[in-house]
Amino acid sequence: MQDYFFWNSWPRPYRSLAFAGLAFVILSLTAWGYYAFRGVDNVLHWDVLSELGEHPVTLDRFQAGGSSFSIEGQAYTLTEQFVASPMATANPVSDWLCFLLFLAGAALTLAAVSALPRLWYFGAMTAFIVLLSTLQVDTVAGRADRTITIVLVTVFTALSFYFHAFRPATGLWARVAVFTGLIALSVGALLLTGKGSVDGWLAYGYPAGMAVFTLFSFWISFEIMIGIVWLATNQSGRNGLVPFAALTVFYLTNLLFTQLHNSKLLDWNLLYISPFVFLIASVLLGFRGMKQREEQEAAPWPFAPQGFVLYAGLATISFAMLARLCASANDPAIEALEDMVSYTHLIGGVLFFFYVFFNFGTMMWHGRPVHRILFKPPHFGRFHIRGLSAVALILFLYNSGFFPFYQAVAGYFNGLGDVATEKKDYRIAETFYNQGVAFEFQNHKSNYGLASLAWVQGDFASAARFFRQALAKQPSAYAYAGLTRSLMNEDLAFDAFFAAQEGRRSFPESGELTNNLAYLHAKAGGADSARYYYHKAVELCREKGVPEANLIALDVRTGKTPEATTSDYLAVRVNRQAIDLLQGKKEGKQPDIPTDSAMTLLQFADLSNAVLLGLHQEKPVFTDAAWRKLQERNEAYFDDLQYLQALSDYYKGDKLAGLDVLSARTLGDTSARGDRWRRPLAAFLNRESAAEMDPAPLRDWKGDGSELLLRQPLNLKVLERYTAEANRRKEPQKGYNALFNALKYRTDSPGILSAYILQSLETGLTAYADEKMQRLKEVDPAAYERFLPVYQQKRALIEKRREDFQ
Repeated sequence: MQDYFFWNSWPRPYRSLAFAGLAFVILSLTAWGYYAFRGVDNVLHWDVLSELGEHPVTLDRFQAGGSSFSIEGQAYTLTEQFVASPMATANPVSDWLCFLLFLAGAALTLAAVSALPRLWYFGAMTAFIVLLSTLQVDTVAGRADRTITIVLVTVFTALSFYFHAFRPATGLWARVAVFTGLIALSVGALLLTGKGSVDGWLAYGYPAGMAVFTLFSFWISFEIMIGIVWLATNQSGRNGLVPFAALTVFYLTNLLFTQLHNSKLLDWNLLYISPFVFLIASVLLGFRGMKQREEQEAAPWPFAPQGFVLYAGLATISFAMLARLCASANDPAIEALEDMVSYTHLIGGVLFFFYVFFNFGTMMWHGRPVHRILFKPPHFGRFHIRGLSAVALILFLYNSGFFPFYQAVAGYFNGLGDVATEKKDYRIAETFYNQGVAFEFQNHKSNYGLASLAWVQGDFASAARFFRQALAKQPSAYAYAGLTRSLMNEDLAFDAFFAAQEGRRSFPESGELTNNLAYLHAKAGGADSARYYYHKAVELCREKGVPEANLIALDVRTGKTPEATTSDYLAVRVNRQAIDLLQGKKEGKQPDIPTDSAMTLLQFADLSNAVLLGLHQEKPVFTDAAWRKLQERNEAYFDDLQYLQALSDYYKGDKLAGLDVLSARTLGDTSARGDRWRRPLAAFLNRESAAEMDPAPLRDWKGDGSELLLRQPLNLKVLERYTAEANRRKEPQKGYNALFNALKYRTDSPGILSAYILQSLETGLTAYADEKMQRLKEVDPAAYERFLPVYQQKRALIEKRREDFQ
């Protein structure tokens, strides 16, 4: 066990440094695994698009004046589609995580490099200067010169050389701490002065990250073969050549077949192992392999701890690079690195096989423990194999037309396109994404990014074209959904239907695409097919409420009894409310709608159905102030909200307020659309006219009668008693106001006219009383003759009081 946890025998400072390095490697590996598992879900998600269905419903029926009246409304149902989102171009969590892992790996690497022997040190620092220069820090900071880069190169090089030449005895912990501090100071200064951004550094640091990954993959390309040698020869006396050859063939054949499959040169139905699996195995085996090399040969630098820290730093950067690419779904760059892993490991594996065979083949045949002397070759050494590997790698790239290189370049432009999109520089972003397509025309990210930009600009034909290209090599359910919707917006219904079917065949487990296919079937009149696919979508969808709501909406439309469901999804509730309205139920649930923000279509449908269901319940849905806020913040639904408010006020106790809204809108809209307001106003006024003399409401009289007056503002018996009570309390103006409001709607009522005339005289408004007497004479001469003595008597009494006062 000590061979596997060899750092336990190191001095305490070395152990703690090893644990820190391992922690960063594990963290970066975990981040990569998480973002790789999520795939395009890192940058894409499903939105829900709701479509309103209107179903006329009768809210109330009553007889008044020998005529029949009805109050009409709309029961709303919702049918929903899943819509693919535009490509997300920024994720602060993943950006900062990957950025910090890059910096941690850089601090470990720089600290280890400063402790390397002279030749290796100068070679590593030259590479560092070149890579630092490619970061384009000045460009990210908005400068046209190279001042910041020169300063950073000078400071970091000087510090590294100081440790290397003047303070070689400084411990690695101290070096790591100093380089970490310097990196933090540099980054902090640029961020605090607004001279940099994390997404910009990640985008422009892409070439450096790709270079480090490639070099690291090349470095560890022998590690699995070293492990195979150990497996074949760790038992002395057993022929190790045959198992070594068999395991090597298995390993290399897997690599070869996977590469041929990824290159579309092989399409056999096999289980292909991702090259990244071999990469992880190589990294893990590399920790033990480096120690083994140090034990068997004169290593160029000590493994404990310089070699370990250098290895951990490069591994952290490499895994962080993969995490960053997966988090941004940069598929051409991921494929480029996958190819590099395949190439380096395939070439390294083949050449290392010959290295072992020609140096130790005889010994392996005779069962010698070759793994103990693997790095002491009798004929030619590992560095010869390294040189041949480098040459072979170049030949491989040349033979492939340097396709992985072009993919990597496409990935670079994708990163720049993301930065430009995040800044809303859409024209520049389009240029960068087009560059990505130029270098790898079938890559998903560039094409989806271009489709997103075209969609935002309303160019659905171009969006459809780019979505098709995105599906060519790395299809996604999101691209199929985007293609289908783009074609629908171009009125290409058949093409959209076929695209939806193709998406369903390609992604049979996608509940979202299944739901959308059902939606298209329903739109085309295929209710049975739609119902079948909606049921399938319920089984497959993470958000089951969407297809469940669609099933209810489909049943409402086709007149079928909906199936029972316990879902609390809002669209399901809305559609259930619509069924209750159509069935004549009169119990609604209070809608949970924020009155100080804009409503979604879903919230509006919920509000409307809930208000109409609860019309005959006593508790009002909203206060007048809440209704006003809703109407102010939702201009698109203003008319609907006013209509709902008018009905709610009338049925829930403030009839006069409801009549005022209906009357104002009737006067303001004399077109045919005004019937929406005229019909309920006429119906309500006829109802109130028929009940004008009904004394029954007086049984509910409480206090000063204000509450009853709200519910019965046009009832003459209520008005007369309210006026009498107001006069008794020496508040005649309140009685006058009540009669004045009633008279706005009952100018033809002799009773209300008579009561108004008397109250006008009571409040001293004789001119108004005389005017209404003339109106009473026009409306009902007989009533006028009956009322005239009462009026004259009241008028004479007022005149006498005036004379007595004088």
